[in-house]
Amino acid sequence: MSIEAVVGKPATDARADTGFRHTRWFLLAYYSLFAMWGIRSAWPTVPSRLDIMVPLSLYAVASWWVVVDARLRGRAVPLLSQQWFFLAAGLLVPVYVIWSRGRRGFGYLALHGVLGYLLATVCVNAVALLYHSIVPGP
Repeated sequence: MSIEAVVGKPATDARADTGFRHTRWFLLAYYSLFAMWGIRSAWPTVPSRLDIMVPLSLYAVASWWVVVDARLRGRAVPLLSQQWFFLAAGLLVPVYVIWSRGRRGFGYLALHGVLGYLLATVCVNAVALLYHSIVPGP
């Protein structure tokens, strides 16, 4: 059954009505993970499970976003190829963003890469400043 049969309008209108909310949710998860990574980095000498869980979560969220975004844009990623977006997310997600967005993709990647790095840096410095002001050193 097609989208036109269910919604009663062409597929392009149905996709436009969603407003690509999945991208907003992805960005919320993306920046939350970078904030968590920054907070965790305030104690670099203490081992933590977050050291492996945060990067894996970033890979999972990014690859999930690609699969959902491609499906909503009408160019679904084949089921057997979806696992490669998780296994090689560092390479394939930027390639997909540039392929699907054109030249704007370079800007999106640079913008969100820099903002994520800045958020993590602000979080690590804020937590370290608060921690050292509450717990005095030797």
